[in-house]
Amino acid sequence: MATRISRKLEYDDRFALQQADQAIRKDVIRALVELVTNCNDSYHRLEDAGVKVNGLIAIEVLSKRENSLIRIRDFAEGMNGEQMQSAVGTYGGATSGFSDGRSVRGMWGRGLKDAIYGLGHGHVHSIQDGQFYDATLSIKNGIPTFDLEVPVRATRGIRTQYGISSGNGTVIEIVVSRPDVSVPQFDNIRRYMERHFELREIVGSPLRQVLLRKLDGHYNLKEEVQLTYKPPVGTLVLDEVIRVPDTSADIHLEVFRSNEPLSTPAEERDTADGGLLVISCHVQ
Repeated sequence: MATRISRKLEYDDRFALQQADQAIRKDVIRALVELVTNCNDSYHRLEDAGVKVNGLIAIEVLSKRENSLIRIRDFAEGMNGEQMQSAVGTYGGATSGFSDGRSVRGMWGRGLKDAIYGLGHGHVHSIQDGQFYDATLSIKNGIPTFDLEVPVRATRGIRTQYGISSGNGTVIEIVVSRPDVSVPQFDNIRRYMERHFELREIVGSPLRQVLLRKLDGHYNLKEEVQLTYKPPVGTLVLDEVIRVPDTSADIHLEVFRSNEPLSTPAEERDTADGGLLVISCHVQ
């Protein structure tokens, strides 16, 4: 007689790639949004712990006909080997700290993997407590693969190579190797990221400095701009705090009326000036 089977659900090797395609949609901007918010989350966790941070997030772009390079660097927590295996080598885990009540955006632990696999393959280099950790996400024979090197001491040479002269930090490098993904022009990347609704609180914050850098064919700096955002000027017409029954949560609703016509989500989607912006946060 057949018996009932109960076991942990298994995933096909294609699952991570399918999820990355759904999340990133072959869009470099969507990938950058995920990576910038990850960096911001790491700074938030330090700030929640009372640690002073510089808040710098550097984005570097090298556009080529094939295998363009995207690099993003922060000077926040860094990751050790165990954290690398959890945040980089595991799919779907709650690694951001949102579920623990931290004031961060991420919930699913997928953004970094989706960003890399959605564009091609890449590396995660990190320094924490004087040690250097190096992980690779690649596709081998059609199978998404995670490789983690043996940690070594973060020497001056390593720090110089990855641009983290002191303290902790993380550098994510993505090789845009998928032939159906194109890298936007530098000015378009700037425009989209400054106006993207998920990044407005970050690039507009005095606690953050988000730099966008254009590299030449020799990986030298060619152009650098700081991303900023100033919301449209409007008249406050509604300012109300709504209590949510049976919870400790409140909703703070602010509505402004602009004197000038604003673009709508139907017209400009994620970069529209008009509409409602919903922000969730933990207040301690």
